Amino acid sequence: MEAELMEMEEEKEGAEEDDDDEEEEEDDLGDSTSTKDGPHGLMEKEKVLRDALMVVSKRVPNNFNCLYYLGLMYFRSQNYQRAKEAFKKALKNIRAVKKKHPDMIKRWNALEAKTLSLYAQCCLYELIASVSPGSEEHNPVKIQESFVQATKIDNGQPDIWNNIGLLHMSLNKFSGARMILKPILCNFTQYNDAIANLGLSHLCGSELTEAARNFQTVILRDSAHLEALNNYGVLLLKQKCYSNAIVFFQKAIDLDSSHSYVWSNLACAYSGAGRFANAAKAFRNTRELDESNIHATSNLAHHITAMLQTEADPDAKKEKFQQAEHMFSNVLSEQIGFSQAWTGLGSLFKAQVEMTQDQGSKDEFKLLATEAFHQAIGLDENDATAMSQLGLLALADGEYKNAQHCFNSAIQKVRYSSALCS
Repeated sequence: MEAELMEMEEEKEGAEEDDDDEEEEEDDLGDSTSTKDGPHGLMEKEKVLRDALMVVSKRVPNNFNCLYYLGLMYFRSQNYQRAKEAFKKALKNIRAVKKKHPDMIKRWNALEAKTLSLYAQCCLYELIASVSPGSEEHNPVKIQESFVQATKIDNGQPDIWNNIGLLHMSLNKFSGARMILKPILCNFTQYNDAIANLGLSHLCGSELTEAARNFQTVILRDSAHLEALNNYGVLLLKQKCYSNAIVFFQKAIDLDSSHSYVWSNLACAYSGAGRFANAAKAFRNTRELDESNIHATSNLAHHITAMLQTEADPDAKKEKFQQAEHMFSNVLSEQIGFSQAWTGLGSLFKAQVEMTQDQGSKDEFKLLATEAFHQAIGLDENDATAMSQLGLLALADGEYKNAQHCFNSAIQKVRYSSALCS
């Protein structure tokens, strides 16, 4: 099936140049960075349209269509607070119009249910992003109540039930999500979004075979389904099929280059494939699109750390070290409990231990690395990477018993994580 998908992508691209010339690809990032508008051209066009809708909404405040589409524009740009404001005003206008035109009740109910669902979806995405945690509108129970209310207004919209499934996934209730998504597909067999999310629930549960089957089904039906392309790329990334993952991330970016998480995933795939220049460019695009994305910043810092070993120029190596340390520090200043950043910072200091010749500096970096790894383990007791890195530090110092203890502990943590997934 995977081969069929790859062939389908190649046929759609036509007689394009092969990826054999690695140097040329390293220089210009192939097709992935040379989209028609680039990541910012499309955003600029959207801004112009959004500004026009804002002007109309102020001049004609009762125009629910304008407010609805304005909400969609903010929703697309992930400005969920503004989107909620627009959807809330649109709902008020729709309900007022519905009272005046009871003869068209079915149409107004459909529009009201859709708008209410989108409002709740904004709250859901803010909940996932931990925006204003603990606030009433981000209470999962309240969000579900809004979705259920929408189904009572119009029960014929599968999107609403699909969003309830997403809510369950955001709470790590993957089996519950599947119990919602599967009945949708009994009634709407061609509903690709539900199939893609069903695949995502399997992916999050490490059921990769089922996840692959769902993603492949969607992509074969709709080769422009961005989320299915991205999530299938993530699955291939998990399987360390980096070259194949790159194909699907690139396709997703060709469709829409404004999503920072796809660029971040592409960067990880390039890094895994050893194409570090491509990875650096993709990470830069990620940060340009979303500077507040601490995961992307942390990933870029991890990538720079990995490149330290291959850097021959001492000045460039020093600059990369300072750059990575600065990024990890920025991430931790925003979220002190981000264990991956502590593990990355420890790995950065450990790299310095291995590269420096001065014994005093070695001891200092070893102490910093050890402290960072202990911080990571304190935040995530199942961090096998941090524990194994502590073992390597002990091994380098001839502390074999301590190293053996760390490696055994790391193995147990990996087994525990595997048991949780299964």
